Amino acid sequence: MRKSIVLLLVGLLALVLSACGEDDSEAKKVDSDNDAEQQEDSDDNNGEEEEQKEFSAGDNIEKDGVITTVTNVERSNGTEFEDPDDGNDFAIVNIKIENESDDEVSYNPFDYSLKNSKGQIKDSGMSMVDQDNQLDSGKLVPDGKVEGSVVFQAPEDDDNGDLTLLIEDDWLSEDKIKVNLGE
Repeated sequence: MRKSIVLLLVGLLALVLSACGEDDSEAKKVDSDNDAEQQEDSDDNNGEEEEQKEFSAGDNIEKDGVITTVTNVERSNGTEFEDPDDGNDFAIVNIKIENESDDEVSYNPFDYSLKNSKGQIKDSGMSMVDQDNQLDSGKLVPDGKVEGSVVFQAPEDDDNGDLTLLIEDDWLSEDKIKVNLGE
């Protein structure tokens, strides 16, 4: 009896862990008309789609029917109420999210972080800079859209090409979608 209970628990644990396995879907660049259908690659990959791990500002990045686009990047020295730390300025990253899936999806400004030229990865934080346009958290129903900005501190001598936006792909995974913020 005891042996069958142990085997049942081991089997149940294996089932639960397999449900938490890797997601087979991968991020890919889609056309600017936001058509999330699989793009055909004219190279010699025989119809197989290669995973794209790095993107550029302005690319429409599709993952699981959700399209994320960095629409603009601005720099700011702050406001009368908030100054950046010494040697830094604010990088204001404007993001558009469109849900073309059949499911409700969540969005959150804490899904984004910024890597600078010094190899530091900085999280976004509460800021008075561009506060009227900041991306908040919520959910998007199918065909829902949201736009907003996420504000980071970045070294003032880094140009946008030195900055990479990291998008949390899945909280169970360490993989991140990388978007170079240079033009």
